[in-house]
Amino acid sequence: MFRSKLSFVVAVSAWAAVSCSDKPIDTSGGAGGASSIAAVGGTDPAATGGGGEVGPCEAAGCNPDASCAVEGGVAICTCNAGFQGNGLKCQDVDECISLTHDCHDTALCTNTEGSFECSCPSGHVGDPKTGCVAKYSGVQVGTYHSCALRVDGTVWCVGYGGSGRLGQGSSQHETILVQAGLSDLWAEIKASYAHACGLKVSGQLWCWGYGGYGQLGDGGTASMNAPTYVSLEDEYISVGVGDSHSCAVRKEGTMWCFGRNNQGQLGNGLKDDLKYSTPQQVGSDSDWATVYAGYDTSCGLKTDGTLHCWGRNSQGAVGQGDSGNHYTEPQQVGTDTDWKEVAVKQHVCALKNAGSLWCWGRGYEGQLGDGVIGIVKEPKEIAAGTLFSQVAVHFFTTCAIKDDGSLWCWGLGETGALGQDQAMGHSLMPVQVGTRTDWVQVANGQWHTCALDKEGIVSCFGAKDYGQLGRGEIGSERTPAQVGSEMWSLADGWDRSTCGIQANGTMWCWGTNRFGSMGVGFAGPSSEVPVQVGSSNQWQALAVGVYHRCAVDGGKLFCWGDGGNGRLGTGNSTDVDVPTQVGTNTDWSNIGVGPIHSCGVRSGELYCWGEGSYGRLGIGSTSDKNSPQRVGMDSDWTGAGGGYEFTCGLRGGMVFCWGRNRYGQIGDGVSSSSNVLSPSQVGGANDWTQVVNGYQHACGLRSGGELLCWGRNNSYQLGDGTQTNRSTPIQPLGGETYSHVATGTYTTCAVTTGGGLRCWGSNNSGQIGDGSLSTRKSPTAIGVDTDWAEVYGGWYHMCGKKTDGRLYCWGENRFGQTGTGGAWQLEPGPMLDP
Repeated sequence: MFRSKLSFVVAVSAWAAVSCSDKPIDTSGGAGGASSIAAVGGTDPAATGGGGEVGPCEAAGCNPDASCAVEGGVAICTCNAGFQGNGLKCQDVDECISLTHDCHDTALCTNTEGSFECSCPSGHVGDPKTGCVAKYSGVQVGTYHSCALRVDGTVWCVGYGGSGRLGQGSSQHETILVQAGLSDLWAEIKASYAHACGLKVSGQLWCWGYGGYGQLGDGGTASMNAPTYVSLEDEYISVGVGDSHSCAVRKEGTMWCFGRNNQGQLGNGLKDDLKYSTPQQVGSDSDWATVYAGYDTSCGLKTDGTLHCWGRNSQGAVGQGDSGNHYTEPQQVGTDTDWKEVAVKQHVCALKNAGSLWCWGRGYEGQLGDGVIGIVKEPKEIAAGTLFSQVAVHFFTTCAIKDDGSLWCWGLGETGALGQDQAMGHSLMPVQVGTRTDWVQVANGQWHTCALDKEGIVSCFGAKDYGQLGRGEIGSERTPAQVGSEMWSLADGWDRSTCGIQANGTMWCWGTNRFGSMGVGFAGPSSEVPVQVGSSNQWQALAVGVYHRCAVDGGKLFCWGDGGNGRLGTGNSTDVDVPTQVGTNTDWSNIGVGPIHSCGVRSGELYCWGEGSYGRLGIGSTSDKNSPQRVGMDSDWTGAGGGYEFTCGLRGGMVFCWGRNRYGQIGDGVSSSSNVLSPSQVGGANDWTQVVNGYQHACGLRSGGELLCWGRNNSYQLGDGTQTNRSTPIQPLGGETYSHVATGTYTTCAVTTGGGLRCWGSNNSGQIGDGSLSTRKSPTAIGVDTDWAEVYGGWYHMCGKKTDGRLYCWGENRFGQTGTGGAWQLEPGPMLDP
């Protein structure tokens, strides 16, 4: 704390009476304005300690707000802390105006006589010296964003802003809370995948965000980046928000829903996938109390305490004891009349009045909390004998607050969404988040969780790739960041992970470890940094799918991870968590995988296996195969790689593609829904040197460095400046020549022959690498370095290798797939005020 201390010096003779100075007294407060003044003698015994003489301080006449000290017979008057002047005249210092206070920037400063006071603004709590935070009354979490209702009635959101889901007037992503709309009269908000709805204290219903299915209820299907009213006239008492539909209860007890109805989730007796953009009444009952909406299932409570659900039931979410496809009208769940709260996604959890917790529906990630993996078709009590006060669910997780205020979560925790010391894989039973017992509300996103405590502070944990934790941080890398300090020979990535082979021949993986896909001997925690796979130093080639990987070691082929559809080639569909040899051959030289199938080259012969739909295996059928199947009879293949629904390979300098062709990704000049079941040549050239598959597009290089791309172009991933799909190869804009190319989902990157790095296409996770989140329509320079050697494509992340072997990655990092750390936050941390 800063204080003004100006002194006034008084010269006196020791205990003697002298005349006053004839110089005027300077009371301007300046440091040099003090004048000597003689003390007039007196006869006050108290002032002198006896003898009737006046002491020098009494004689000096210091201001009442000053102190006096005698040094060497001289009386010095000094204004007290909080005052300024020459000691004879002291004025109060306004520390608030002069900025000499020590209140935190988020606090209020109030001047007082000689001092000041710090306090938190109304609706805020905390220490005004170290920081105040806004006080909230509720929190809601979407897939990649978070919204919270302050006690002053304003709504604030943070995270992914696509389609206007933050409600702040744009589609900008935000890492610090922004206000949704301008109203300070909100009573309740609900958020889901890409839209939100709220009730004002007047009962008016407003929605914002993605509106493509009519889920905003405003009569149209446009997205809205600020709150738009559903009805200003009717009074609503409850609202529920699903992924593509919304429901609300009016004051008179009637239920109304709007949006998508492909699974009967609107409860109007139909399953028609129409877009209902205005509220449709659910039956004719007028005794509804509250409503809850999930992915494509809805539930509601009536005033008599009964629970009713409707919509999609393929995994038992309607709670009828079966797993039928759908129910188009509300169905009562059991016969109990003591339900009080419900949470819905693809599974349902509900509380009874006494505090018991019951869950049912999809449980493949352990989100039901009953200790098993699978589907439960009717309510099943969780942690019998334990009492809970509130529950929340999302696709893969469930969190609940016990009646003692402790917070518990279960399900899939690979991004830290369970708040554990490590980003664990699955937890089939409730695990406590920290040791605090002051929680009152919790909300789940797909990869993060937020909770409200008794003080009204919102804290979040888990993935922060879009800033959805509200901490001013993002977990994604928007520019290339180096992976460790080792030298690498090659790398590969797909959806949620990356693997690389170092220059010493060892192999390392990082990112998700679902199904044992990291190959380290167990399925569980994701890793933000590279972890070695086995102990071999003879790895030669590798390829990464969504949840499986394959690699070549000394000519032997090994695969591991998710074994579904036979994609590991081991003769069955069993998952394995360590590299497992495929067959006994020792002449494998190259390998390429798609999300759910694999291909490899052995002595020039091409083999594929796994998911066979659309003909992606190239063997003339659409059947799945759990062991390698030879593609044709040619023996001059040099490589093949898998896209999402198709495959392309290189043979004798010619490019061939096969599989689904709806966007022209086969490159044969045709775009149709027909499937190509065996290799079809792309053009007539025979000087191709590389071909790579994206999600639904492909690119290849010819011997002169010419880069050509074809297939889907919805995000400018072909680089020609348009969004026109191409069924024949087309050159990206710019006319540069390239030496290496890689494709992501809707992104393409390539290394120029001069060593520069260029990227274009979708950039929603920073995978372009230019520091922005802006889509790029044509090749865009990434930095100025000219020592890039190779580039590798992931789902929403990319990696590149420099000529000296250093590896860099950038883009989405919620699973740690860039290998640079900082992907998630494990401990709850409060949101920051803007």
